[in-house]
This record gives sequence, structure tokens and C-alpha cells, in this order.
Amino acid sequence: MYTSLQNNPKFPSFNQTTSMPTQLKQKLHQLNYNCDNEFLLEEAKSILQTNNAAGWWDELTDEDKRNLSKSEAQYEKGEFITHPELMHQFGK
Repeated sequence: MYTSLQNNPKFPSFNQTTSMPTQLKQKLHQLNYNCDNEFLLEEAKSILQTNNAAGWWDELTDEDKRNLSKSEAQYEKGEFITHPELMHQFGK
């Protein structure tokens, strides 16, 4: 048994330049392999099995959809404030 995917011949070295999706998948495999938290593993399994990006959108109310669309348009126009800027305004 191995403790890291970095030394497993089935996976390319993490030090090699690979595509982002490949690196991300390798990191997820490593995190999954080393995780002992059953709740987190079940949640990850549920998310990956769903694999339906549009599913969450369909569950939103029409008002929520309008608000998200409006927020996205504002963000794209640069009409937003960063968290540090907001904290500064509140003196934190």
C-alpha cells in the first residue's frame, strides 16, 4: 500500500507539468485516499454522482434566479466591492 499518489506509478508525478484538470483530479484522488471523515466522503460522493450543474438552478425560485442574474451582470461590469474593502468600511 502507498501513502501518497506522488509515488504511485499509475499517476504522473505532481512535479511534472500536466493539464489543470489532470492535476486537480490527482489532488482530489490524494485527498480522497487520505480522508478518514465518512461524512465528507459521503458528501463528495453525492456531489460527484449528481454531476448535474443545471440541477441546482432548477431548484431556485424565480426571484432567486433574477437576483443571481442581476448580481452576475453587476460583477461583470465591475460593480462590486471586495471583502477587504467591505471590512475596511466597517472598521475591521
